Amino acid sequence: MSPILPEPLPPSWEAELSREDRIELAYTAWLEAGGTGNRILSITKAAKQQQRLSSGEEAALLAWVLRLQAWGWPARVQQVRSMANEILLPKGDKKPIGPNWPQKFMTRYLEVKAAYIPPLDKERAMAQNPEILSGWFNLYLQTKTTYEVDERDIYNMDEKGFMQGVIAKYKVMVSKYDKKKAYMTQCRNREWVSLIECVSMDGRSLPPWIIFKGKLIQKAWKEALKSGEITISENGWTDNSIGYEWLQKGFGQETKSCQKGEYRMLLVDGHASHITTAAIQYCVDHKIILLCLPPHTTHLLQPLDVGIFSPLATAYKSHVQRITRLRGSYHIDKVDFLKIYQLARYEAITPINIKKAWAASGLLPFSPELVLQQFSTTQASQQYNIKIRPTTPPEATITSTGPNGNFHVALTPANSIQIQQILQHVTKGACHTQ
Repeated sequence: MSPILPEPLPPSWEAELSREDRIELAYTAWLEAGGTGNRILSITKAAKQQQRLSSGEEAALLAWVLRLQAWGWPARVQQVRSMANEILLPKGDKKPIGPNWPQKFMTRYLEVKAAYIPPLDKERAMAQNPEILSGWFNLYLQTKTTYEVDERDIYNMDEKGFMQGVIAKYKVMVSKYDKKKAYMTQCRNREWVSLIECVSMDGRSLPPWIIFKGKLIQKAWKEALKSGEITISENGWTDNSIGYEWLQKGFGQETKSCQKGEYRMLLVDGHASHITTAAIQYCVDHKIILLCLPPHTTHLLQPLDVGIFSPLATAYKSHVQRITRLRGSYHIDKVDFLKIYQLARYEAITPINIKKAWAASGLLPFSPELVLQQFSTTQASQQYNIKIRPTTPPEATITSTGPNGNFHVALTPANSIQIQQILQHVTKGACHTQ
């Protein structure tokens, strides 16, 4: 009597199984069919025992990789290695993952593969903007719908740089007989200051973070800043540690109390301080969706760039000018900067301006055509199935009513013949504009 063999697996299952799993499955079937021996199984078990990450840990890592790709952040191979090392640390395993581990991981999990993403230079990115913008709007809408993100839980964060003592151009009165070019003396303090601002879709702004160049935070700075956080770096720029600290304190803790839904969404650009392994892991753990803006498109898609930073800079420079109104020279120190910036911020970062910025970015209400209509191409509108409205209104005309019937001519004549036509028909009957 022949042995009873197990039911064969569907062909699609075989393609989804790794080589080790197929060997173990074949060996199990062979044993159930009456075979003997343990050599093949011992090889498979030995291979699994050498894996420092358990099957559950690798499955969690796989889900993390796939989630990042869905959010527009395809994980770099080095990032996946770093995440694997961080998973090992709590187990007391401090030895780094081997150089061949990523390839073996992709062999075990056929849902992922390695791919090279070529960088886009600015000209190429601009040429492909309509297609890129359409894809991003699709990604935003799909992510928002999938995770049921409340509009009050959607934020945009970005950084803005200032030079403490720079003023704007403005009109002056000078002698018309003096041939020398007029100028205004500027402050000698041209030190760079970085600011982190974050606004919500419902018109709120989070307390600002200000990054000064220095080694110690002075008490006078904290006293001058009524709301927000002051930190320092060697050059006055944001680094990875400051970015991660802001994500935890300036965003995570600050928005938790007013969170409406299960997930929060944060729109950011591709700055390196925003996509560190620690930052991404924090967002995954706290259900914060980091949605990346395409390169070279922040002037179109990022609300802070579209409608906030420009009036903010203008207001800051205007307040600096007031200081120089009756002075030949002036000096702006960090305390002065903090006082002036808070005045400028109060004028520029208002609920009305914030909501207008989200609207101009095509996100509130969701109107991608506001951005896509800036490009004279049908590819973008067809891809997103959007009818782009014409930006030029129809030409106004004059309708003349008389014995010869109605006659339409351009309201603004372009040549002498059109002028003569208007005069001839106006004399024959009454006319009105359309």
